[in-house]
Amino acid sequence: MSDKPLNKTALAAAIEKAPAVADVLKKLAGKVARGVRLPASFTARGLDYAAQRELEHLLGTIGQRQPDGSFYVQLHEFLRGPEMWREAMEYFGLARESRADSSKDIFARLKLLVPEAEEAIDLLSQRDEVLRFVADSQNAKDWIRLFRHMIEKRLLRDDSSAITLSQLGSDCFNDSKKLRTGPLRRQLTHILSIFADHHPNDERTVFGHFGIIENPYTTSVTAFIPIAFITKACRQFDFPRQLFDEGLAFQLPLETMENILGVGWDRSVSMTVTTCENAAPFARMVERRIPCVYTEGYPNYCVKRLLTVLHMAGVKCVHEGDADLDGFNIAHEVSTCIDVKRVVASDALKIAMKAVPTAGIPLTDEQRVRAESFLECNPHCICANAIRQMLDWGRWIEQESFETILAKERR
Repeated sequence: MSDKPLNKTALAAAIEKAPAVADVLKKLAGKVARGVRLPASFTARGLDYAAQRELEHLLGTIGQRQPDGSFYVQLHEFLRGPEMWREAMEYFGLARESRADSSKDIFARLKLLVPEAEEAIDLLSQRDEVLRFVADSQNAKDWIRLFRHMIEKRLLRDDSSAITLSQLGSDCFNDSKKLRTGPLRRQLTHILSIFADHHPNDERTVFGHFGIIENPYTTSVTAFIPIAFITKACRQFDFPRQLFDEGLAFQLPLETMENILGVGWDRSVSMTVTTCENAAPFARMVERRIPCVYTEGYPNYCVKRLLTVLHMAGVKCVHEGDADLDGFNIAHEVSTCIDVKRVVASDALKIAMKAVPTAGIPLTDEQRVRAESFLECNPHCICANAIRQMLDWGRWIEQESFETILAKERR
């Protein structure tokens, strides 16, 4: 018997006690079989109290009865992915026996069409969620079309200019709604995550890496810098510098950033900007009147665009973010847009290893494997040595701890 909560024995027992639970479970398993990631919550109808109890027991959760008699359930994160539903799909006859063989043919054909992406195709062919999606013939056609479009029209051309999901759907499928929601959007994340070296669950970071946005007016950059900018229409705006003088940060949407031709920096202020990964340290920098740009984790297209125009104006950069793999990788992405003369996390790591050996947080096995894998693929990134030191030490440090650690060196 399987030790998974949704094993065949448990399903059969639950359905025998409360037959009404079968429709709900089959519907959920059907979505998984089609390659759809399950939502964080759902509402079931037509369940009696016996079925409610059995469903709660199988899912390991407590639901809520609504006034209309429906039953509201929240799903644990580990139940939203495909792994836990394999036996359920088999139980309800939804598993595709020929899936592996047909998928092999699809990926083999794709290698002939796009030989430059052979390694990526091999990696994607090992992802269960991708395999389930392309098992459907129509899905497979859409997937191949999407993959080829992203490789041939964007990646091979090194085109990371901003593009909305609507425009991408229109360009690829002649349907602006095709990629806004649904399983194909999830597959787009899977495809791009291979090339961005990020987890497919981190859609924001994956899309941001390639300039894919939801909306040009809701994608923005937050900064606190003494600049004026000139637009392509030769109009000058100096409100960012005025806000800087008042100790206030500003935000610019992508639509505005795309129309900026250049910037001028107030030369009474040192021409150095600090890029900051996390919100609380960014707020402290603003309070201390330190020119800074908030990357909000991995920088989106708008952040990169601002850093690029600052670089064109001769501004240098100090990067501050967590002393972990992502923090160092963010520093590397920042360095592709502007000259980085110091990575604070590297300094904090060196000091902590010598002066505060119990500082930071122990690396998990998963973090260690991911960092080692990253180094194999990116041995020459600007923070490669720092990542190796982190692995040797076996700990990582949050950005919020830097102030205390750096004070050790000053003393």
